[in-house]
Amino acid sequence: MLSTIQYDNVGVTYESNGQQAIKNFNLSIESGEIISFVGPSGCGKSTALNVAAGLIQPSVGAFKMDENIITSPGTDRGVVFQNYSLFPWMSNLENVRFALSQKSKKSNTELIKQSKKLLDKVGITGKSQYVYPTQISGGMQQRVAIARMFALDSPVFLMDEPFAAVDEITRKHLQNLLLDLWEKETSRKTIILVTHNIEEAIYLSDRVVVLYEGEIITTKPIPFKRPRDRQELENERDYLTIRKQLLQAIEGNA
Repeated sequence: MLSTIQYDNVGVTYESNGQQAIKNFNLSIESGEIISFVGPSGCGKSTALNVAAGLIQPSVGAFKMDENIITSPGTDRGVVFQNYSLFPWMSNLENVRFALSQKSKKSNTELIKQSKKLLDKVGITGKSQYVYPTQISGGMQQRVAIARMFALDSPVFLMDEPFAAVDEITRKHLQNLLLDLWEKETSRKTIILVTHNIEEAIYLSDRVVVLYEGEIITTKPIPFKRPRDRQELENERDYLTIRKQLLQAIEGNA
């Protein structure tokens, strides 16, 4: 099932301190798009994502999926955070099986079989499937989190700095893994990604949205065809131009 997303004049003010985290937030996202939120720390990126997740309620305006106002979390949105958000008391396999069980009435045997296939796809194989998340590296934990997100089979994925806690090489591997899984989907997921990394935003996204002090200051379409080759992309003149424009937009308002 495909979902069109709409931020309709969303504003969030925290009652505890009166801080306006986001304001006048208007954005339409088409089904199957990958959108990145970028900007300086404290600009409202994560708040905007948490509104989409149903974890924060707008003070004004509304967040909608297919014209339905969203007010709480739901299985129609898969979420991956920087800290992996896996259940530490479950094995990696059980983490994925649990996600599958939320939408499937298949037998436990079938769920385990499907879970193993998903973990195999993200490179978690053999004994690594049966250990606990804390017994594997951060990069491997994030692979499990991605497998669990795809297991939930939500039409919308929300990702808050999902690759920030890993080294640069692992980060690039995880970016490639995400795109590979996304591109192989019959109905591509809609993805909203929060990141501080401009190169990551350009490589993954169809559009990059720059925020400053809770407002959208510019939205930049990313014109490069898919599938994308990182090395070819980074040598494109347009890539360097877009990167410069995004950095100027952020730094000019930081």
